[in-house]
Amino acid sequence: MSDPKARQILIDTYWTSMGWRDRPHLFKEDLQWAMAAGVMFEPKTLFHNEMVEWI
Repeated sequence: MSDPKARQILIDTYWTSMGWRDRPHLFKEDLQWAMAAGVMFEPKTLFHNEMVEWI
């Protein structure tokens, strides 16, 4: 079972009581914690063609 704090960081990054966040918000320290627990990874921005090649 994963770290409860890391799971909560993941949930809070993308979800609010109003639903999905338009833009994820995350503090660097929280990202590092969640990455160390294995529930998140470093954000990466890909353009359409890059994504098609990646998948």
